[in-house]
Amino acid sequence: SDKLKAFNDASDDISSALSYILKNKAEFNFNLDKVVLFGVSAGAEAILNLLFTTDKYNSENQVNIKAVICKSGALSSLEGLKDKNILMQLFHGNNDKLVPFHSGSHRNCKKGDQGYLMLFGSRVIANELKDLNKPYYMVTLKNGNHAMNGLSYSDSLKEVLTFLDAIRSNRFIKSVEKVYETN
Repeated sequence: SDKLKAFNDASDDISSALSYILKNKAEFNFNLDKVVLFGVSAGAEAILNLLFTTDKYNSENQVNIKAVICKSGALSSLEGLKDKNILMQLFHGNNDKLVPFHSGSHRNCKKGDQGYLMLFGSRVIANELKDLNKPYYMVTLKNGNHAMNGLSYSDSLKEVLTFLDAIRSNRFIKSVEKVYETN
């Protein structure tokens, strides 16, 4: 329950930031219909939680979240994926011991341990999107850990820019899967 509360509190913070941007949109010079959120680890989990497991995004914000970029994130439920059409770029090491790449407990806690929380990682999210016939962009670091050590900054940046360019030009229509080997 403490972990879910932390996810929800972080989601509330993101929701408040989006509300602030909307209320002060005259001060910001960007298209509110093409907002992309980017998060790493807990930040990715907070974004995913806000958009796919709570109703806070729909009820409090009118900013159109076009896409999310999540590195080493996970969801506590897959149910919300079917209801929203938000493009996703997922980065994850398939040997992550903190946030599961597949499904598993957060930080490898055992069932019954304090802090036990079952999560669905990037691989499961991508599989669910595939089953729903929704496009996604998955980057896996083979034998990579939580920090994605082994994926160079330039390779990571190249993948993000490719994803953003496809969104900008409305060319994101199919799923992409890329695998990098650890160095």
